[in-house]
Order: sequence, then C-alpha cells, then structure tokens
Amino acid sequence: MNFNSLAASVLVVGISALVISKVGDILVPEEHFSHKAEAAASAGAGQSGAPARKKPADPAVAVALAAADSAKGEKLMRSKCKSCHTWSKGGRNSVGPNLWGVVGRNKGTVGGFSYSSGMKAAGGTWSFEEMYTFLKRPNAQIKGTKMTYRLRKFKQRADVIAFLRTQSDTPLPLPKAGDAAGKSE
Repeated sequence: MNFNSLAASVLVVGISALVISKVGDILVPEEHFSHKAEAAASAGAGQSGAPARKKPADPAVAVALAAADSAKGEKLMRSKCKSCHTWSKGGRNSVGPNLWGVVGRNKGTVGGFSYSSGMKAAGGTWSFEEMYTFLKRPNAQIKGTKMTYRLRKFKQRADVIAFLRTQSDTPLPLPKAGDAAGKSE
C-alpha cells in the first residue's frame, strides 16, 4: 500500500465521521444530551420548564425511628448485610464485625476484628444518630472505613437500626421525637 492510498483512506474516514456527526446533530439536537435536560426530566419538570425541586432533607433520626419497622429491618439485614456481618449473640466476625449489641457500643471494639485506622480513631459510641448518618454515607462519616455499602433511603436505615437495637441484652430506649425536632439530615 502506498502513501497516497493510505492518505486517501484517512481522509475518507475523517470526512465520513464529520458528515455522520453533522447528520446526527440535525436528527438529534444537543439539548437531548445536556445535563440540564436530564435533571429536568428526572425531577419531573414538564414543558413549563419549571426548575427542579430540591429533594427534601431526611427526617431526624427520632422521627424516622418512631415509624421504623424492625421486622423490615431484619429482612433488609438478611438481604443486604449478611454477606459481611453477623448479628447473633456470640456470633463470628466476617468481612465486617459482629453487630450484636452495636447500638450503644463503643466504635471499633469488637474483639478479634481488624478495624480500619479510621474506625479505630473515630472514638465514641454508636448512638442512633451516629448509625443513621453512618449507614447513609459510611466514608463521609468515618474516613477510611472498610464499609462501602450504604442505605440511601432513610426508611431503610431506620428499619435496620430498629432491628439492630433489638439485638442486645439491654436495648437502648428509642429517642423521643420531640427531643430532636430541630435535627435532620
């Protein structure tokens, strides 16, 4: 193959790509691919072009727990969490620590489990509020945690926490919704 044939081939491919691009722009206008169009479509903004509404903040943990269902939390634990955790009394550690008695327990204290440096340094106890925010975005709450799975929906987080609360010899009392009226995530 000589140089002229190679140059002609490259030129034909380049011109073809340009023509296809222009035809595509005519057939499918650019606004179909813009981030604004995607945001408007996902927010339900119709032909009126109304701005997308901001997602409401999660309710305070006390409010969420007041409506929580521990049976649903157990189902979630079995479907989402059991690959990494156990929660029975005296249960073994797995990829994550055993969660028996986790509500109210000091962070990073299960014997025989190798915690991340972030979890070891976190300090404090697993309060309802701490668990609520941790389960939403673990790495934002405790930098360097090994836990990557998260529960985005507040109802799921509340259900799981309600179930884990029952997995203890002395379950902590639920916080009163009136005590945290001003707090929200």
